[in-house]
Amino acid sequence: MEYTVHSTETQTVLLSAVEVVLETACCAGVFESREQAPAAGGEASITVLVSFDGRPSGEFSLHVPETVALQLAAGFLGLDDCDVSAAQAAEVACELANMICGAVLSNLCASATFHMSHPLLAQKEERGADCAAICRWFDLGGGSLTACLRFREAL
Repeated sequence: MEYTVHSTETQTVLLSAVEVVLETACCAGVFESREQAPAAGGEASITVLVSFDGRPSGEFSLHVPETVALQLAAGFLGLDDCDVSAAQAAEVACELANMICGAVLSNLCASATFHMSHPLLAQKEERGADCAAICRWFDLGGGSLTACLRFREAL
């Protein structure tokens, strides 16, 4: 079965997956969501990549400023913000990327089988020319994050 990327459907599924995962896992809510992120500042951030193989294949990325990652990790771990280390924040960002990617894929392609890679921390987000990117920016009130889904064409 060939899968065609439908931007509107994928945007809706991505929005829903991020909202559900953040609310359930981190007690965090999404206040606003857009296809385009506002101009970003120079704040340090964490980028996580999760590759997946199946029909379709591609990768998911989650880009989170470090301050937001600390807040999300605190909610995820049930700790105060000041008790969360940078390493814990990075680990939680990896787990959130894994959870969101899995939720998106299972909602978009319920009958498909996927192999997802272990989430990897990246220095910066790289976009391949061979991928169609669907990105969404989320305002969490105290900061924001960006989630992108890229599908590779079947070989």
